[in-house]
Amino acid sequence: FPDVGVAYTFHVEDGVLKGYERGAAERADIRVSMSSSVFIGIIDKKTNPIKEYQLGRINVKGSMSDLLKMRKLLF
Repeated sequence: FPDVGVAYTFHVEDGVLKGYERGAAERADIRVSMSSSVFIGIIDKKTNPIKEYQLGRINVKGSMSDLLKMRKLLF
């Protein structure tokens, strides 16, 4: 969350969150960057992550297929 200077690493396996820790991982399959307000909107189901991505409010580095595997967490 660049707006507050905080990063988290989420460990996801088969679309299921297995754990998380504060700080950015040195090596990650994908990196997703968004403001804290966008993240809270997604978690609260008030914000559509696809729309936020299309508007450039979510940045993704890595495999789109890996990102699609995470959709269970976002919807």
